[in-house]
Amino acid sequence: SDSLLVRTAEPTGDMAHFERLLAEHLARVTLAAPAVALRLASVETAALPGASASLLVEDLRRGDSLHQLVERLSARLGAAQVLRVEPRADHRPERMQVWVPAEETSKAFSSPQQLDALYPTWLLTTPLRLTVQRHRPLHQGPLTLLAGPQRLEAGWWESDASGTAAAPAALRDYFVARSAQAGLLWIYRERLAPSGTEPGWYLHGVFG
Repeated sequence: SDSLLVRTAEPTGDMAHFERLLAEHLARVTLAAPAVALRLASVETAALPGASASLLVEDLRRGDSLHQLVERLSARLGAAQVLRVEPRADHRPERMQVWVPAEETSKAFSSPQQLDALYPTWLLTTPLRLTVQRHRPLHQGPLTLLAGPQRLEAGWWESDASGTAAAPAALRDYFVARSAQAGLLWIYRERLAPSGTEPGWYLHGVFG
């Protein structure tokens, strides 16, 4: 016999939601033959936390909660189509967070962001190398450095394919810069560069 495992993100006694969630899952199932009967079994239970209900009409919650909506969308569209951001214990901006299926239980470490650090609204997927003129970075014209450096050293613990220590993944000095055309930018300068070359400047983010 075929089996279908349905989980909820948190304990619930809402049978109406469970029926809708089950219907979404069954709609994606193709049976090899006509079904004669369906059997429902509970494989895991947990204590249902209590909540004091308000007697005021305006305080009564209507509609699905956020986790119920996420569960139904994940069942209908597929878990890989409904994602959420999860923090990671890494100081490199491009590795501070990852996108994971929203219905998964979070097992992430706390985010290592510095409370006094300035982070941009938008982060480029791949840092853009900037042209430099007279030791001054350019992006649609000369850039004016407003704040920095914010020093970052991370990735030295990682190993290369041979199992030996790899070169540091990130040795950077970050700055907040102003562009007359593009506004406030987040740029960094490499602290080390290949022999015979100058450390490069890169655009990594944009402040909205």
